[in-house]
Amino acid sequence: MLTWSVALDNEAAPPAQEKHQHEAQHHCSKLDHLLAVIQELTAMNKALAARVTIVEAALMKSKKAPQEIAEEDTTRESLDQEPKPKRIKKQVTHLSAAWYEWYTRVQRVWDSLDHQKKSESRHVVAFMKIFLVGGFALDTRAEDQVRDAGRRAEGAVLAILKSRNVNAKGAGSVLRALRPLHKSGVLDERIVAYKRLITVGSIVDPAPADTQDILAIVGHVLEVDQMHNTP
Repeated sequence: MLTWSVALDNEAAPPAQEKHQHEAQHHCSKLDHLLAVIQELTAMNKALAARVTIVEAALMKSKKAPQEIAEEDTTRESLDQEPKPKRIKKQVTHLSAAWYEWYTRVQRVWDSLDHQKKSESRHVVAFMKIFLVGGFALDTRAEDQVRDAGRRAEGAVLAILKSRNVNAKGAGSVLRALRPLHKSGVLDERIVAYKRLITVGSIVDPAPADTQDILAIVGHVLEVDQMHNTP
């Protein structure tokens, strides 16, 4: 009977391993609950701290004198309305200055490594030459002579542009205004006259030969000129 009773007790009691697993699960559940509570409290503390900061700032502002608040607002507005720095405009190079530089600069512009400046100056001076009616003779050592020729050419170029309601003054803008006139044939007669002056020796130009006669004739003036010269 005793043996049989012990056997029944053993069957009724849960295994030790299952009991241990149950206790471990119960412990983990409690730990997860505690962690969740801690996270919730941390979030509440952060929210409370943020609210306290807002309240303190409002209290500080309310304690300031109205004049002090007005001064801060005025300073803030003045900073917001502070004008942005203006762009520095590129200095304009007038035609006569471009002409003078072309013939008198110690390192000649036509020998410059700056290809853009070299090309622009070359074409600006080429256009100016065709406006010097009667030709010209230049000596690079006679700077006053060079300057005078440049001013005369500049005046003639600007006059024709003004007659077409073009107010360009700088060398670059004048060049952009003259190119369409050249392509349309408006300057053909002046180019033809310039070529004649070279032929008869009425032009003495110290610049390299490949820079002296670079403007082509559109065509119709050349054809008329050839007809007049045909025997």
